Amino acid sequence: MDNSPALKFGHFELQARQRLLLHDGEPVILGARAFDLLLALVERRDRLVTKAELLDLVWPGLVVEENNLQVQVSTLRRLLGAQVIATIPGCGYRFTAALTGEEEAARSRDADDATPSAAAGVIDLSLPHKPSIAVLPFANLSGDPEQKFFADGVVEGIITALSRVRALFVIARNSCFAYEGKAVDIRRVGRELGVRYVLEGSVRRAANRVRITAQLIDASAGTHLWSEKYDHDLTDLFALQDEITRDIVGVVAPQVLDAEIQRVRRKDPQSLDAWEAAVRAQWHLAQLNREDNAEALRWATKSVELNPGDTAGFNVAAHAHIYDAVFGWSASAGQSFMAANEVARKAVTLDPRDEMSQTAMGSSELFLGQHDSAMARLRAAVALNPSFSWAHGNLGLSLALAGNAEEGVASLKEALRLSPIDKFSLLWIYLLGFASFLLGRNEEALDFAERSLRERASFPGPYRIRAACLAQLGRTDEARKSIDQYLRLAPNATIKNLRSQVPLRRDADYERYANALRQAGMPE
Repeated sequence: MDNSPALKFGHFELQARQRLLLHDGEPVILGARAFDLLLALVERRDRLVTKAELLDLVWPGLVVEENNLQVQVSTLRRLLGAQVIATIPGCGYRFTAALTGEEEAARSRDADDATPSAAAGVIDLSLPHKPSIAVLPFANLSGDPEQKFFADGVVEGIITALSRVRALFVIARNSCFAYEGKAVDIRRVGRELGVRYVLEGSVRRAANRVRITAQLIDASAGTHLWSEKYDHDLTDLFALQDEITRDIVGVVAPQVLDAEIQRVRRKDPQSLDAWEAAVRAQWHLAQLNREDNAEALRWATKSVELNPGDTAGFNVAAHAHIYDAVFGWSASAGQSFMAANEVARKAVTLDPRDEMSQTAMGSSELFLGQHDSAMARLRAAVALNPSFSWAHGNLGLSLALAGNAEEGVASLKEALRLSPIDKFSLLWIYLLGFASFLLGRNEEALDFAERSLRERASFPGPYRIRAACLAQLGRTDEARKSIDQYLRLAPNATIKNLRSQVPLRRDADYERYANALRQAGMPE
């Protein structure tokens, strides 16, 4: 920072070395925090700067409220003009004024003289057919060289863990670390490495605490997709690295998929390739209603037709068949479960190490009543990718149906912890309600069911759990209303087909559930 040249924008000149801000050559009175904030934003003008990162840069080693940052931003806007600092809602700020002078000219020369990677011209560095990501070295903001090793360990762990996600194309460690210590243009990184997404971050240690900040960027557009900060006590460094890796990977992988979904939805449906058709199918699957589930199956089938050697379409198709049966949309639950098992088996044959394929296969086995095989396969999916929330969530359901609801609750909560903002998180909340009902915690189960319904009123499953809980609590009129709502969304549901839809291993669990639904008015 001390060697920074003068930075000029409009009528202003920022002299970092002298800690001066000039307006038409005259010094401007500016507080130390406001100056540090301005300098931090100007030096990072090629990207959004998160609130967490700015708090670390401007108040190093201190815990301060976010409103302190807002006060300094307001001060700078009054002085420089409101348009100079843009707010990215919920994320952070970006310096938007154009710079003039020597530094911008130098940056332009550097860009013109840049040497392309050795691979350019030898291999195709265009974007691969599936989402691609590079994890850049995290900046060490501590001033302590020892923390570099910790930061590098975190990044290496993230790269290794993301590489386990078969749906992602992940750039190897050595290529990512070629950018270490350099001021980078994220768009240029994307071009040089042939990736659409870039994850970057920072590490700062203060006393016995460490803060890790991470942010995901769409390199093709230069837009910010997600950011988060993680504060931890420094105890066992290796255990802490593992914990941070799991937390970040559990969120980043679904965020990349969500970004892919938004990208695909903007495209002409007729132009979609196999991967994009599967992504569109997954979006429909996540809506958790009858019409969209049919669309999910249609797009998944289209994906398989376009590329029968890819697992993505098979995996979505398997879950669409399962949902058809479980939520009462299918005329024959048994046939739907068999269809799910058939397509899941094809996916596993194509790629036995694909955690999503193993999860689809385990789920189909579960609903065919093959409890032990299902649990073994779902545990294998967790082992393939410990950060994969779908494997944890489906394992939780498997445990609950097999009579171990307490362990099932723990696994479902782990699914939520790994991916709290996933589009499918309400599915795990709904299943927490089901597991809690099996444990006799009717009030708690009712709360989970109603949370799910607040998120998605068109999702039929929670109405069934809600009705059973209300019946057990003696609130029969409310239970009957909930069953009526359920039957409007799941017209084929009866007590007779409940056993196949909800394959509870223990007869006592089934009888309690069925009797509660009878009391609520579900037809035989």
